[in-house]
Amino acid sequence: MKAKILLISHDDDLTKSMSKVLEKEGHKVTCLDVPSSAVTKCREEKYDLVFIDVYIREIAYDKLVGDVKKAYPETEIVLVTTYAFPESMAKGQVLDISGYLIKPLSEAKIRNVTDRALRQGVLARENRRLLLTVTAAKKEWEATVDAIEDPIFVTDFDYTILRANLATFQKLGKGVNEVVGKKCYKVFHCVD
Repeated sequence: MKAKILLISHDDDLTKSMSKVLEKEGHKVTCLDVPSSAVTKCREEKYDLVFIDVYIREIAYDKLVGDVKKAYPETEIVLVTTYAFPESMAKGQVLDISGYLIKPLSEAKIRNVTDRALRQGVLARENRRLLLTVTAAKKEWEATVDAIEDPIFVTDFDYTILRANLATFQKLGKGVNEVVGKKCYKVFHCVD
């Protein structure tokens, strides 16, 4: 999987060594040592993966992560650090990052972290696509059932109404909150 990757770091040795490995894998790599221009760059280029050195100057890395995600939510982000300290780990969960690349770096480590982050991105996009497909099918099915003029409702084993079509609400003269979640014998027969 060949990707567009952005490296944000003031450390020239870091960006050179990572670029070399990633370009050898066939990825298009851009290096940036001015974090303030990263957001604009992400908006323009739509990077698949962004590596952010936690020791960048000029802007806090956690703010940069949020700004990059806001600019292009589809991008995966990996933090590059000397060690994964607990505070960073806790922030990582809140910041929606794909992982950490912990120094000292090796070719294998760079490749593995990159591949894992890119796979996560592919899976996340596929999940969003599937969710949209299922949501559209659900709406279509609900519209079809609502078009039926006879009352139809679904209950669980305890006779609680889970779903009902429009005709059910019209026949009862009740709203959704007065029917769904209630026992069918109470709604239809007014008994306990």
